[in-house]
Amino acid sequence: MDTPVKAATRHDMTFHSDENNCAAWFYVPGGCLPRSGCIIMAHGLGGTRDAGLEPFARCFAAAGYCVFLFDYRHFGASEGLPRQLVSIRRQLQDWAAAIAFVRSLPQVDPARIGLVGHVVLRWTYAGQRGPRWQDCGRLRPRGDDGWPGLYRPKSSARRLTCPILILACTTDSVAPASASRAAARLAGGKGCACRI
Repeated sequence: MDTPVKAATRHDMTFHSDENNCAAWFYVPGGCLPRSGCIIMAHGLGGTRDAGLEPFARCFAAAGYCVFLFDYRHFGASEGLPRQLVSIRRQLQDWAAAIAFVRSLPQVDPARIGLVGHVVLRWTYAGQRGPRWQDCGRLRPRGDDGWPGLYRPKSSARRLTCPILILACTTDSVAPASASRAAARLAGGKGCACRI
């Protein structure tokens, strides 16, 4: 079913990641030219696309971008058993599968793809994949340096070769703004932290 969204149309889609189908919403702005830039979005480790990211997707679509917002395997409307399984390795595979799928869409210019997400995985994906990423954003950095033995987001900052936008709330007690400033410094001039 297609859902109109303020000057954009939202399409329900699925793409294949490993042996499961992942659910996604694909926003196409009104008047979208063929081969437009596309922003790929997903939530944090255990979040789903309907948990606060849709307003961001609508804003990006209203600005003229195609937007692809997906649920990881094991979460939301995507397939995958057991349910609620957090696997960074699988979520990174889901990012790779989403990017490959979006690049095949006729509305999308495969050279103009940006990654935007919540918490930490987008940053790591871009840091691991190198200079071809022209833009990588994340909403809400973690305040600590990761989860012992699992994930170290600050270590990715030094490897980034693309610009990064880090947004943080000065009154957030879970992810303090000081962590955002530290991450921007570690990005070596590729990141900036601003007080708004």
